[in-house]
Amino acid sequence: MDPEGYYARLGVAPDAEPSAITAAYRFKARLLHPDVPGTGDAGAFILLHEAYEVLGDAVSRARYDRSARDHATRRPAPEWTEPPPTELPDLPELPSILSSRRLRLGLWIGLVVLTSVSVIELAIHVTGMLATPLPMRFSALPDPTPPPPDGPMTLVGTPTHYVLPTGGAAPLWRYDTAARRYLPAARLEPFTGVAVLAAPERDGMLEVRVSAGQGFIDATRLAPGGTQAARRAYCGYNAGPPLAPGEVLVRHGSGDAALAIENTNAEPAVLKLRDAQGAVALSVSAPQGVTQVAGLAPGDYTAEYATGTLWSRACGSFIAGQRSWRLPAPVSLSRDAHLTIPLPAATEIPPDAFSNE
Repeated sequence: MDPEGYYARLGVAPDAEPSAITAAYRFKARLLHPDVPGTGDAGAFILLHEAYEVLGDAVSRARYDRSARDHATRRPAPEWTEPPPTELPDLPELPSILSSRRLRLGLWIGLVVLTSVSVIELAIHVTGMLATPLPMRFSALPDPTPPPPDGPMTLVGTPTHYVLPTGGAAPLWRYDTAARRYLPAARLEPFTGVAVLAAPERDGMLEVRVSAGQGFIDATRLAPGGTQAARRAYCGYNAGPPLAPGEVLVRHGSGDAALAIENTNAEPAVLKLRDAQGAVALSVSAPQGVTQVAGLAPGDYTAEYATGTLWSRACGSFIAGQRSWRLPAPVSLSRDAHLTIPLPAATEIPPDAFSNE
């Protein structure tokens, strides 16, 4: 039901909901975009976008599913070729003993022997099953899952993986050796960092260390990466729509001051003005060219700006290639204030300092 492999590229089933298809595309696109360092892959991104162009539209997806069903039903059946007649050699005439009573007696003896062998093999098989531990079972996970007696389980240690957002919260299981089954222990929210133990998969599960001991998580719900990788994935998944030119992201206060922002860089920027307490009074998108912002409160502000690719509204920062600068001297806003990016005498600051509201 997926002749072109579009569902496989997105990592969803052919009966997935449209929201699941969109979520899977957005998550993978943020990782595979060519501008993302480490995970960017132009070829994979093109293939992903090609699949979403078909599956992301209800009409084209229905056409694709219909063609897949038609293709499956129109498979030609293998042609039957009549085998050539086989000439059997002339057999000697059977002796009369085959129709005698001894033939019937021999058949009965063979049947008894065959039955006895089958009974013995069945007994050996049952004995082996009793000696083999029962297969792992999973108990039903109630919704919502009550926390364990000592409160929600928190993960400890250096994160090596994080929880993927597909499917919502990931169940954390504990294994009951007496009942030979997995029991629910807690739920881990998407992008939660986990410390996976150096152990092979068991029933498709990976073992993680928690404050109350150890637990198990479905291996398909985890992606490798530490805290920074989880943060990048979170910011990419919740990036939201692209910035509009001159879009005001944050504004506190109003007045008769105006600001002209001239961006001479080739890449877009976001400018921030902070008040004396360090709070953001203005945050605005500044693409290449001149951006006008009016209705601002007059006063002295600290100016900061950042450049990069793929702005994340959830994190207030660029997902890839962000660099940030701050002007040491305050800027006075008046009716005709003007700033040019890059700001003269600006010093580079850590990306987290710029993202801090």
